[in-house]
Amino acid sequence: MVINCAFIGFGKSTTRYHLPYVLNRKDSWHVAHIFRRHAKPEEQAPIYSHIHLTSDLGRSTKRSRC
Repeated sequence: MVINCAFIGFGKSTTRYHLPYVLNRKDSWHVAHIFRRHAKPEEQAPIYSHIHLTSDLGRSTKRSRC
């Protein structure tokens, strides 16, 4: 079973601790979205390019099959 999740925030804790931990467990976790108050895709590292960066919290919390 894969758990679909979204992160709220794209700061140091997310990029240094949470995302690397979750992304190493691709068999059980899938990160669909990252909510950021002011989405800046140009700041998104290429390693996270498959994750949708959004500033629309409603879109991040809707149930979807990603």
